[in-house]
Amino acid sequence: MFAGQKTIEKLLNKNDLETEDTIDAWSEEDEELEDDTAIAQNRHLASDEIDLLRQCRQLLEDNQEKDPKYKEVKRYLIDEGWLQLGCIIFSQYYDSVMWLATQLSSEDLTEEKIGIYSGESRSGVIHQGLFKRMAREEIKQMVCRGELRLIIGTDAASEVLNTCV
Repeated sequence: MFAGQKTIEKLLNKNDLETEDTIDAWSEEDEELEDDTAIAQNRHLASDEIDLLRQCRQLLEDNQEKDPKYKEVKRYLIDEGWLQLGCIIFSQYYDSVMWLATQLSSEDLTEEKIGIYSGESRSGVIHQGLFKRMAREEIKQMVCRGELRLIIGTDAASEVLNTCV
């Protein structure tokens, strides 16, 4: 739900930039998300499309607490005991990674350190809702030493965190 909300915001912002004939202001961080062809190919949106996107964004914002994926993640981690075994959760989008880690750290796993494994400048550890940037190698070493039981990452984590050497 959060990724959908962010995608809508990017579509609306990109449309605003292009209708104002300004320079495209996509950052390097946004380029990771540009796999979404709708964003990459978007040009001008019609006013009824903009209205529908805004309605959809509002519905997603209003129903964040009902996110079925979040409920399932909590169930597996807490009720099924997967956290005790150690887990890596993958998401295609960094925004979703950060949202999930923040939710868990602030609400349900307040005493747990959670590793965020993504691009060089966006990796770190979140604890009690506070994020601290950290090198990916240090995060990997924390996993190997048993200091982190939960990693939430983008595809970058799938290639690196498969072994502790």
